Amino acid sequence: MKLHCNVEVHNRALLSMSQRKSQRSVLTIGKQSDKDDLYIFLQTLQNKKGTKYKTRNNVEKVFTRFIDDGKATIRLKEPSHDLIIQSEAIQLKSFLRVLKLGLFKEVGCMPHLRELLISQNHLGRSQSKWKWIDQAAIKKNLHLLDISSNVISELPVQIGALDALVKLQIYQNLLKNLPQSIGRLRNLKHLEAARNCLSHLPGSMRNLQLDYLDLSSNPFLVYRRNTLYRHMHMTASLVECAAVAFLKTRIPYDAGMLPRTLVQYLDNATYCSVCANGCFNRFIMGYLEIELRRISCQTKITANATILFECYFCSNKCIRYF
Repeated sequence: MKLHCNVEVHNRALLSMSQRKSQRSVLTIGKQSDKDDLYIFLQTLQNKKGTKYKTRNNVEKVFTRFIDDGKATIRLKEPSHDLIIQSEAIQLKSFLRVLKLGLFKEVGCMPHLRELLISQNHLGRSQSKWKWIDQAAIKKNLHLLDISSNVISELPVQIGALDALVKLQIYQNLLKNLPQSIGRLRNLKHLEAARNCLSHLPGSMRNLQLDYLDLSSNPFLVYRRNTLYRHMHMTASLVECAAVAFLKTRIPYDAGMLPRTLVQYLDNATYCSVCANGCFNRFIMGYLEIELRRISCQTKITANATILFECYFCSNKCIRYF
């Protein structure tokens, strides 16, 4: 997470007046790799290479008496520096909250989290960026997720498990497609996916009822439309039959209640564009046109853009109803 602020660095090890004047700065909380500890990175116009401060067993105290005025101080053990911060109050509170919990390690431990705003954090470069999404409290309570401007090239299929999600902001990333599981977000009303690399949309979005949809500035490609490709094995396996029946119940699931291999199998399901039931080895697929007004009351798209949907059907019956 990044915080644009003014920072004054006070070195407690020196007896003389050692503090620097408050400078316009950027504070970042992050890791260089998945194995590294969390750190605070301080950059200024004069020091663009920045100063890195470890946080593990190194934050002595955080002074927040004047947090409502946008002021706080982070006291470090080594080096013995005080980072005196002044910023917008709400952003400063969010920054300190992330510092306390460790964003990529403990975000799922916030049982009442309703809004997660983590834009402009280069999440696309972190392999562990989605571990938090499997937490039961996150699935149940998260209403707003902003992961815009993060160099993300792929969304996890688990995003469809965020049952309470109302607003999803994923604009200005590197997304080439959206997972079919996005059609499971029955409470989703606001989706911003502009300025990505989307070539088509998942047919499961036909099941959404949005108030606002932004698809502008995406290079939608022209596929061979209205042609169906069948992928129907003669006999479904028992695992597939059980998985389809389980998904119909709409019961939330995780590795705590099911074997991990079965969880991975369920996560990889595609969803019928008509009945929204899960599809695995038996489906019919095609790139078809869907009127956007069936999905959203208000839609923003680039002029003359032709948008096709990658649609899956679990049976011939569903195709006839399309």
